Amino acid sequence: KGIGDKRSAYEVSMRIPLLLRYPRLGVKGAVLDAMALNIDLAPTLLDFAGVRIPKAMQGRSWKALLEGRADKVRDAFLYEYFFSYGDITDFEAQTADPPITPDIAAVRTDRAKLIKYPGRNWVELFDLAKDPYERRNVAAVPEYAALRTEMERVFQQQVRETGYQLPPKAVSPPLDGLEDWRK
Repeated sequence: KGIGDKRSAYEVSMRIPLLLRYPRLGVKGAVLDAMALNIDLAPTLLDFAGVRIPKAMQGRSWKALLEGRADKVRDAFLYEYFFSYGDITDFEAQTADPPITPDIAAVRTDRAKLIKYPGRNWVELFDLAKDPYERRNVAAVPEYAALRTEMERVFQQQVRETGYQLPPKAVSPPLDGLEDWRK
């Protein structure tokens, strides 16, 4: 069946290879698996240029990571996707042609990912250390209760740190087979 498009919170959608070349850095052939976001690119370039990174930027510089002075630049990140034709207050326009991908709010760490679907009673939790292809949703598995609690805590921490707010009218159309699309 597939996932429909590249806006989902699954690894196949979120992970994008990035190639960098900067001969002055002196690192050749290094492969890094650290969490890096598109919002980190501008702070990284500013840092290498010796320019102060504005506090308003949410991104983080990769300079220490690329120079081998750090193993990572973040412990977690928040991901969201909310369908919008532009005017988020025009609910009729928003629901006229429902999207393939439902509204999503998620948090990812090195070990796990928690995906929420606002407006729906559906949560996914993946133990990325044991299940890197996200084939087994362990959100309701008793042995993973502590991990789910921890990921809920990390989610709330990311919400506080970023000032994240759920859009006033999140569009969450019902998707047939969302629960079993991997079958």
